[in-house]
Amino acid sequence: MNMVISPIHVSILDEIASSNLGVSFNILAARLRGKVSRVTLSREIKKLINLSLIEVTPDPSHKQRLIYRIRDEVRELIDDLRVPARSDIDQILADMEKSLKYYTMKIKHVKNEALKDYMRHLILSSLRESLMLLEGESNG
Repeated sequence: MNMVISPIHVSILDEIASSNLGVSFNILAARLRGKVSRVTLSREIKKLINLSLIEVTPDPSHKQRLIYRIRDEVRELIDDLRVPARSDIDQILADMEKSLKYYTMKIKHVKNEALKDYMRHLILSSLRESLMLLEGESNG
């Protein structure tokens, strides 16, 4: 499988997605310090904009600052693919099933290959977390 987005892109997207209102470059660089240099971050943000995964808008409170946000359609997919942390085994399994069904239904209609890659990352990450919860329940 030829991946369009890299692990660095996933880290950047995850950080931007964690802020509903968006994030400035300096804050993003601080959060990713040790994972990616500022120069690389700048270059990779441009790629993510060109891949239509994030958008950039001027900060109304600052002349020079830009705010980076996950595009609305990407945000919707992110929110729907994440499996909430639960402690009840039946609920964990039901949430996993719901998430997988949603993923298989949505992935067919997504044309953007970068978004498909990010969706794969999200569903795998979500399932991994759910499996860890299940393992904790069976050991507890």
